[in-house]
Amino acid sequence: DQPHLGVKQLWEYMAQYLYLSRLRDEQVLLKAIRDGVNSITWRTDYFAYASAVREDGTYVGLVGGAIPAVTLDSASVVVKAEAAQRQREAEAQAEGVKVYPEPGSADGDKKIGNGDGKKPLDDGPEPVIAPPPVKSVTLRRFHGTVEIDASRLGRDAGKISDEVLIHLTSLVGAKAKVTVEIEVEVQNGIPEDKIRIITENCNTLKFKGHSFEET
Repeated sequence: DQPHLGVKQLWEYMAQYLYLSRLRDEQVLLKAIRDGVNSITWRTDYFAYASAVREDGTYVGLVGGAIPAVTLDSASVVVKAEAAQRQREAEAQAEGVKVYPEPGSADGDKKIGNGDGKKPLDDGPEPVIAPPPVKSVTLRRFHGTVEIDASRLGRDAGKISDEVLIHLTSLVGAKAKVTVEIEVEVQNGIPEDKIRIITENCNTLKFKGHSFEET
């Protein structure tokens, strides 16, 4: 009874309700969504996919009839084919003909895009104004730096992974490199036993570099 359903919510339904199909893991669900969206019959038999929904109900990153980069998060949704088609048609119409209200018109008569207020909307066929060509730019690299609360490292790192990293690593051919940088200043100095323990642990965890310094 809704135009869309969150992917994360769908996964929770699949895990909660026993009368639904049992899935081995999350990847099975994500593959099923990709296959459905990419099907040539997605308009009649399946659905579309969007990476998010704006407050006005507009779908961001709407995909239908192609392979989407599906992620299991609180923003992404599967979209009913009817809803996806409505948005696509509205976007196509908006890109084709610009309509302006007639200056000084009380009844809201409309004019087409030349803006001179002389040619009414119903005076012959409407001209189709093609959008200007847009130069395509392919962005291939992302880099980001963020400061994390040391007392909430697990929570914040998990949130960054869910809301940023997973969107990138789910793309075909993506190669991710994540570096953790630690800087701690102890006003009263670091005891020798702590230095020994930390050094051994860093070596075990294969730190590329670590050191203790005087400030």
